[in-house]
Amino acid sequence: MTSLVYLRLRMEMIRVSQNDLHESDNVFTVLAEEKYDRKYNYKEPFTEKLMFRLMVGSLIGAMFIFSIIGLNITIERNRTYNELIEMMDRYHHYDLIVLENKLNELPSHYRDVAQIREEFNYIKQHSRVISAYHRNAHGFYINGRADELRDALLVFDALDEHYENWNFRRIVNSFPMRLRTINTVYTSDTYYFHYFVNPDFAGALLITNLPNPLPGGRAYTMFFEDDVIGFYETFDPEVRYISFEILSVTPESIEVYVYATGETAIMFIEEERGEIVSMQLIN
Repeated sequence: MTSLVYLRLRMEMIRVSQNDLHESDNVFTVLAEEKYDRKYNYKEPFTEKLMFRLMVGSLIGAMFIFSIIGLNITIERNRTYNELIEMMDRYHHYDLIVLENKLNELPSHYRDVAQIREEFNYIKQHSRVISAYHRNAHGFYINGRADELRDALLVFDALDEHYENWNFRRIVNSFPMRLRTINTVYTSDTYYFHYFVNPDFAGALLITNLPNPLPGGRAYTMFFEDDVIGFYETFDPEVRYISFEILSVTPESIEVYVYATGETAIMFIEEERGEIVSMQLIN
């Protein structure tokens, strides 16, 4: 009997030990799984903050890059604009294409580019008229109509006073002032002055009653040295006489210095020239 009780107690102890061992294994398995989870799958708050900071940093970096690009565009536009203003301040019709290219690099909304572009479009048509002219061997300007050249020069002379950022002195001063008087009659109470030129510059006449006492009995040919008007003896070109000098020309008047009397004659535009007193043909 005693042996039987002992045997039962021993078997019960073995069974309890096995159960404890199984439960211990389960505990260790759970702990291992939790450790693996923490190491590879669990997202700690620190990682989320790092991702947020990286996103913010990327955004700031992108904004910085865009600001650098915008700054470079602003600097480039400012440089182009300054070059444009500089060309406008010393404008010549030879600069037409270069200036137009500079203007096309700038958007219309930038500063006063829209106004400059509008002014340029008006200037361009007169620049093209002037570009068609050049001197030939006899000093005449050819490849266009004489009155078109006169009108274009008068336009630039007038625009020089009205367009604030433009300076047309280079283009106006590159032509003699007399070309602004082509086929225009100027008169005063005493004198008149009419420089007539054929439309194709084939010939020209000076019609005036300004004092010009040349020795009689000789043939004379008129010549120009810029705005100085003189005569030389046709059969002895070395004998030359200086008669007049054009001092100024405006859209309304002309000033001519008369060497024979030392006076300056101021005359104004008239529609009718009146009686022709003298006529000289320019070869």
